[in-house]
Amino acid sequence: MIPEGETRGGDTAAGVSAAMDALLATDLTGLSDTALVDVMREVESVRCRMAALSHRMIAEVEARHLWERAGAKGMRGYLIDVLRLSAAEAGARVRASVPLRPRAFCGEPGPALLPTTARLQAEGAISPEHARVIMRVMDRIPNAVPEETKTEAEQQLAHAASQMPPEYVSKVGHVLLSCLDPDGVLTNDDDRARRRELWVGKQRVDGMSEVKGVLDPQLRALLDVVLAKWARPGMCNPEDPDSPRMGPVAVDKDVVEAAARRDRRSAGQRNHDALKAFLAAGGGPENLGSHRGVPVSVVLTMSVTDLQSGSGYAHTASGSVMSIPDALRMAEGSYPLLMLFDGKGLPLHLGRGKYRLASPWQRLACIAADRGCTRPGCEAPATMCAVHHMVPWLRGGRTDIDNLTLVCDRCHAQIPEDGDDPTGWATLGRASGSESGSNSIGNSSIGGGGNSSSFGNSISGGSSGGRNRSGGVGSGRYPGRVVWTPPTRIDPARAPRVNLHHHPEQWLTEPPTGHGIDHPDRPGHRHRDHRTADRRPTGHHDRPSTDHRTHRPNPSRGDHLRQ
Repeated sequence: MIPEGETRGGDTAAGVSAAMDALLATDLTGLSDTALVDVMREVESVRCRMAALSHRMIAEVEARHLWERAGAKGMRGYLIDVLRLSAAEAGARVRASVPLRPRAFCGEPGPALLPTTARLQAEGAISPEHARVIMRVMDRIPNAVPEETKTEAEQQLAHAASQMPPEYVSKVGHVLLSCLDPDGVLTNDDDRARRRELWVGKQRVDGMSEVKGVLDPQLRALLDVVLAKWARPGMCNPEDPDSPRMGPVAVDKDVVEAAARRDRRSAGQRNHDALKAFLAAGGGPENLGSHRGVPVSVVLTMSVTDLQSGSGYAHTASGSVMSIPDALRMAEGSYPLLMLFDGKGLPLHLGRGKYRLASPWQRLACIAADRGCTRPGCEAPATMCAVHHMVPWLRGGRTDIDNLTLVCDRCHAQIPEDGDDPTGWATLGRASGSESGSNSIGNSSIGGGGNSSSFGNSISGGSSGGRNRSGGVGSGRYPGRVVWTPPTRIDPARAPRVNLHHHPEQWLTEPPTGHGIDHPDRPGHRHRDHRTADRRPTGHHDRPSTDHRTHRPNPSRGDHLRQ
């Protein structure tokens, strides 16, 4: 006789398999666009939930010592033999199962080591890759940090993972670690110096050589500025005699665009050719030319507070970070510029009158303020961006710093000439950080409501949907950030939203309560609002809330922002 539990488990698995058969037999061409996207999201949610089930099954296999009885070399070897997994995948599953499966206490089931992450994965809200990022961040938190702070940190990471891609969660984790240990003892300069390495492998039979290594922040920043210009499509192409070559002579824009259309190289091949051309030219800044109107060089931004304390991080225009001591060493012999922002993170006036193109100084100001493309969901660093008029030049928008922001070329193409065209993205202005809580622009309020995208943070406000762009967006949530409205294909309500990819520290202003996370993109999900609590981790070292780029969150000032 087959035990009842075994029958029930087998029937359930067979039902899942039958449902998958039916789904595979579905004619997707008959679905509407909305229905197709809904199916994609639901299937992705099920895939995430399957990973949670895998953790439990691995735990059960270990409890029964099946791998020992099978003569396998450890649990990883057992999964390789039984499931035909690669060694890397089997190892990743075993490692993930440890903190994400229920623990047993005296025979009674208990919570997982990372309970919020485990719960959200079981709900289908976060993927295995999200979970791996959270695990890596949590492993780097010092043991001296109080347990309640670790719990709150895990909740914040899980909340971010439920709404953003894994790369963004990693950025949030980086800022969270710096909040828990602002003096950088988690990884100091000695650690970085010890870990740096660069290996050139033996030359293969085909004449090629493999390179691997770990770059310190300074070398990364120097390499970034070379690749930002000379690894673009069309540049330094050895297969194209008309491709622009490295040197101090200015490059004609039309020549670059024509060469880019002929360029069939991959991104990796372009990086290779740019580094080769740089070394062949003898290196040196005199061969780098200019990029988007600014001489090619490492652009570092840091707050006066961090500069005075010698702790924290500086940001480069290419999107990387480095410690303040490293930044100061790189800045030796350079000419520092002081960019002033008001108390709410808004840049002070820097105008150019009748000229349409931004000056190099205004571009540097935008780099300090925005760090990268401001369209929600875009991760392009400042080196890949142009300066954009939020109020179009043809509509009377001035080339003043309060009307300028960074937008990459790909995102710029998604902004229609008619700013009120609902089929494209539109910029509304910078969030002014007003304490009133209203989201007014001039005398009109921004339409609120609607579901937030997985790639942006929505700002809910009034319902009139005004589009007057004559002033700053009044919001205490994300001061200094550029507010965009998405096209109707992404959000029919066109709810305003901002991009925090380049400012992950602003994500940490308000933690979830731990009772659940809203998942507006999941079909049929019951919406729950648990987002009113302060999300700043407890037990961290308090730091002055002044910054030359953005006003740092201060819960005592009422910066409790609803996502």
